[in-house]
Amino acid sequence: MVEREIEEWSKGKQVTGGEEHVSIYSGDQIAIPSIVYDQYLSGTEAVKILYSKNTNEIGIKASDPDDPNSYQLGSGTKTINCKSFLVRYGLTVEETTKYPITVDSGVVWVDTDNPLSDSAE
Repeated sequence: MVEREIEEWSKGKQVTGGEEHVSIYSGDQIAIPSIVYDQYLSGTEAVKILYSKNTNEIGIKASDPDDPNSYQLGSGTKTINCKSFLVRYGLTVEETTKYPITVDSGVVWVDTDNPLSDSAE
C-alpha cells in the first residue's frame, strides 16, 4: 500500500501558485485577496497605507475607520482606492500585476520590485 501525504483543498481560499500576494489594478487600486485579508487583516474595515522609500514596498496596516488618513475597504472585494498614492510613488500599472508579500509587526508589506510572473488576473 502506498503512503500518501494528503492535503484537503479549500475551495475559494487558495493562493495562485502557492505564493501570497497583493495586486495593483490598472484602475489605480490595490486589491487584497481574501486569503491574505482573512489571515492578516481579518475584521478590518479600514487601512492605512505606508511606503518604504529604501525598499520600494507598500505597507498596509489595520486602521481606525475614523482616522482621516485611513482608506475604507469594500464590503466584497477588499480594494483600496488610492490613485494619488500610486501616482506619487510611481506605482501605477498598465495591467493588473501581482506582487509577493511579507508580514512584519502587523503590517502587510508588498514587494513592488518583484512582480510575480503570472500577474494577469
